[in-house]
Amino acid sequence: MEKMNFLFKNYFGEKMGLTKKLKLLIYSISIIFIIFYTIQTLYLFSKKTLNPSSILIIITSLLLSCVVWWLIAKYKLISLYFIVFLYGLIYILLVPVFSPIDEAAHFDYINKIMFEHKLPLISDLIDVSRLSEVSSYAVPVSLQYEAVHPPIYYFLGSLIVYPFQDYPSLSLIILRLVGLLLLLTSLYFTIKTFSILSKYFKWYVNEVLFTSILLLLYTNPGIVTRMVTVSNESLTVCLFSLLIYLMVEFVITSHSVKKLRVISIITGCLVLTKITSVVIIVPLLLIFLFIKSWRYIFEFSLIIGIIVLPWIIFNLYHYHSFTGTEEHVEFVKKIVNPHNVNLGFEYVVQKFTYILYSFWVPQEIRWSGIYELANLITYGLSLGLILCIASTISTICKLQREKQLNLNAKLNSVLIIFVFLSLIMLIYGTLSQDVDILLGRYLYITIVPISLFIYMQLIEIPLKKVSFYIISIVVISSYFTYSGMVYFSQGKNFLDKIINGDVNLDNLSRSAQEGLFEKNLGLIPKKLAEQWGNSLYKDKVSYVSINSLPVSHDLIIRSNKYYINGKDPFLVWKTIGTNMKTGDLLIINVQLDKHSDNNHVVEGQVFWESNNNPFDEAKSYRFIMKNGKVIVPIGYHKDWKDGSELLNLRLDFDNLNEDEGFTVDSLKISRLEQ
Repeated sequence: MEKMNFLFKNYFGEKMGLTKKLKLLIYSISIIFIIFYTIQTLYLFSKKTLNPSSILIIITSLLLSCVVWWLIAKYKLISLYFIVFLYGLIYILLVPVFSPIDEAAHFDYINKIMFEHKLPLISDLIDVSRLSEVSSYAVPVSLQYEAVHPPIYYFLGSLIVYPFQDYPSLSLIILRLVGLLLLLTSLYFTIKTFSILSKYFKWYVNEVLFTSILLLLYTNPGIVTRMVTVSNESLTVCLFSLLIYLMVEFVITSHSVKKLRVISIITGCLVLTKITSVVIIVPLLLIFLFIKSWRYIFEFSLIIGIIVLPWIIFNLYHYHSFTGTEEHVEFVKKIVNPHNVNLGFEYVVQKFTYILYSFWVPQEIRWSGIYELANLITYGLSLGLILCIASTISTICKLQREKQLNLNAKLNSVLIIFVFLSLIMLIYGTLSQDVDILLGRYLYITIVPISLFIYMQLIEIPLKKVSFYIISIVVISSYFTYSGMVYFSQGKNFLDKIINGDVNLDNLSRSAQEGLFEKNLGLIPKKLAEQWGNSLYKDKVSYVSINSLPVSHDLIIRSNKYYINGKDPFLVWKTIGTNMKTGDLLIINVQLDKHSDNNHVVEGQVFWESNNNPFDEAKSYRFIMKNGKVIVPIGYHKDWKDGSELLNLRLDFDNLNEDEGFTVDSLKISRLEQ
């Protein structure tokens, strides 16, 4: 026991940590920070900004934390598998279909491999028809911008769901379940890494503390959302966790050629999963330099080169470059930075706090009512992360000065370099491309070293105080997890689809209240038109026919059909004397020369002009144009003002070919008398 206490004190004691002055400075800043946000939160309570539902979230989170605390106190690390699995299942059902960042495009990538038996190109169009079989909303009408990614995740995904290719909704759920299994696998290798390190270096082991740290990292809404939705991020994080475990085992056990080759193959697969994974190569090369084996470096590089070579050849053939990043950035930049603003170093500094915030909170979530409380916790946690990493760096520097840089310190150095390289990659990508990629989700690959850094600092605290930190971590984790569930439960998710079905004529009011009528309606207008014939209300409606002849722009008439004659084709109908009414439905009957197919999708956009309110992009609905009737729920838009006079209606056509004619047979407003 004395020997263990000596090792514990030698490794974790004050001698190895930050200086007293630096610690005092950081703790003082932390206390000021906490006091400031506590006062601000109390102020919000006094102004009743925190609504009753927000208070209920806090109370429920406290009750949930009691159950979680009992589980981890009794079953320790084993309990994590059950907790993460249960939370993951709930998120699979609650996270809205396709609303997570880019999920629709990732799913389309898999579909293209499965149905077309080839890798997609960035110039290919997303197959909106197939995606709309899963959901009628949040379907992107664009190029296949995710084709920039290497193919391993998508190829494996297509193999897994191939038997269910006729059931797209089931395929999406299965792929989300695969993401959850990959998250659990990452958790397994993180625990294995901790186990092998603690045994070899004779760390003092507080299993409940490490369990609570992993609970915080593996159940925060950010990582759960990203891992259980369709994205190559799930496989990337899993392979990173596996690779770090293999690297640690390679360093502290035996430097066998067999293990080297396994590490090389996993690294190659990682690069073929996500391009930015190349950052792991630098720390691995440092490991081989520590061992002083040039043969290992050569064989490692050769194996990775052989694995990645086919992908490089594919890119050289199609994009005339090693990757398709240039085409990808060109497309994305039009969306996220249309004015080509120079994102310089000052922008990076300003955005740094958001990287920390979005590590815990996914981009999809916009806290309401508890925003300041969420900020308090997320920035507090992020400050703790910085403290842990800074303390570890200080330890290594002190050892270097005292010429005691042992294997433990070298291993920590490699892990810290890996964390910093991941951050530098994001900064460099933002500065060089003028596209903001300063997002916390790109740092999930560092979850293993971060968990170890936090543990190595908290274990230095006396046992009585550690209990306070463990309980705090459990409460914060439960608060974040439950808040995420509440937020996502308000969207259009699988659970809602199972209980209430999809958007239809009978639930338009509820769908509007739930915010399902986004600016891009996708195939909702076509599906509403298909339901019209069976609607109970079709014989109980009044119609307002639009009989005026439309005024055309950038269109010419040939053989009684309109054809494109410019860059902005649209038609405008005068509707003076028509009053707007909540619940109005715009029925459009369009005939296109060519049917929309997988490679050619015509998109429509409806604008309206009322008294004192001209045409505005914010007051419009986009939708996928199909032959025949479509019904646009314009009367459910927040800017369709009840009682206002409708002056003009405008219908735009996007993605029409010059040789593709069309006619608008009729245009009228229908009002359901419910």
